[in-house]
Amino acid sequence: MPLIVIGSLLLLLVPVGLTFVFSARRDLRAVRGAATLTGQELETRRRAGAFREYCAFVGKADARATGIATSHFGRTPCAWYRYQVVEHYQVREISANGRRWVPREQVVFQHSAPGSVVLRDSYSAVRVDLHEVDADQPTGLDQVFHLRPDDQRAAAPSAFGIQVPAPTHGGRTTGYEYREWVVRPDQQLYVLGEASNADGSIAIGKPAGNQRFLVSTQTGGQLEQQGRRNRNGHLGCVTVVGVLGIVLLALGLFVM
Repeated sequence: MPLIVIGSLLLLLVPVGLTFVFSARRDLRAVRGAATLTGQELETRRRAGAFREYCAFVGKADARATGIATSHFGRTPCAWYRYQVVEHYQVREISANGRRWVPREQVVFQHSAPGSVVLRDSYSAVRVDLHEVDADQPTGLDQVFHLRPDDQRAAAPSAFGIQVPAPTHGGRTTGYEYREWVVRPDQQLYVLGEASNADGSIAIGKPAGNQRFLVSTQTGGQLEQQGRRNRNGHLGCVTVVGVLGIVLLALGLFVM
């Protein structure tokens, strides 16, 4: 009987693993399928009239175009920053072994500024709206500030001038974690999104459809290699779990 239960649980994990496989495959196809356009090519499209095109662009952050920003926690000069406040808390759960406190965490506040960053290649500048980027923040950025709840400096958010919503989880708060990332001036970024000239200038933002909007410090080639590794790794795990689940289920039925 235990073999049947374990085998069944493993098989239930297969659909969950497949979601990671499909997500990694989607990212890989997006990077592979999009053309990387230069500033000159985008400028040619802008001069020809209104356009919208899903593409990639590579440029360096031009902090002078929007003004040097200063990150909230680390006070780091940058072209763009994002920070998060994460609440760590415990909730009481009832199990066969009795009641116990189970640790949980959730992002209770996050903020980024400025609203966009200007990337420049050797020909022209392109504005990139980072508010709707698919990842929590552009991947590969420098984390310039990180305080965990067990750090003596990790005070309540109000000490940093931040007001967070009142807890709704019904548990007990054990502390707060603070994270902050920055785009440094002249840092090179790879952007995959929808380029357009709706307001007269060239901008890249989140596509209107279900295509991915990605921003990374990695190159397109590195993202493609990472996408292949993620897809193959997730697929391998799903295959092993699925086969093991079937074997255990079969053994359990055989020994009944």
